[in-house]
Amino acid sequence: MDYKFDLRVHRVEKKNLGNREELARLLSSLKSKKGDSTWPEKFIKAGENLYFGGKVEIDTDKCIACGACAEICPTGAIEVVDRDGKRFISHNLQICVGCRKCEGSCDDKAIKAVPGLELKAFFEGRSEPKKEADLIACKQCGRPVGPAQAIEKIKKTLEKESHLHSELDFCQKCRKWRAAYEAVPRLSMLLGRTHSDITGNESSDPK
Repeated sequence: MDYKFDLRVHRVEKKNLGNREELARLLSSLKSKKGDSTWPEKFIKAGENLYFGGKVEIDTDKCIACGACAEICPTGAIEVVDRDGKRFISHNLQICVGCRKCEGSCDDKAIKAVPGLELKAFFEGRSEPKKEADLIACKQCGRPVGPAQAIEKIKKTLEKESHLHSELDFCQKCRKWRAAYEAVPRLSMLLGRTHSDITGNESSDPK
């Protein structure tokens, strides 16, 4: 099963992205009239403050696969998919506008965006793989918790809060269930109720 990353930022409307597909179609027709068989692979850099297209490069050693770049990307050019215990990050140059928001979102300085246009990749519209990372599976339900590198970074950040480390072994849903389960006995004590009050079974009251 594929788990699409939950994107929480405003997305460019699909009809606007359709304009880029139409542009690709029109330019392709011009190419065929000229008799050219292939597009040049040279990357054409954009001028200052000109955001038409772009490409991204990810330093796989620095990247912890947290997915912040995909969250902030306004066109969905950067995509994160969790599948078979792995996280895959890819970039589609055809719908990238070269805004460089992904750079600002990365605390690890692992991603670099260059505004410009590479005709071959633009017209092919394919998603290029940029990063592959192992996922930590929830010990309760088996769903992905997060990339191993990101989890390790959080554990180091919370080094003095070692009691929180075990919570990182569970997904968000299971953490909520665990918290609720652990809260029931405490809540009962606060309300002065015994187990028999809740279940209806007789038991001796605590002394």
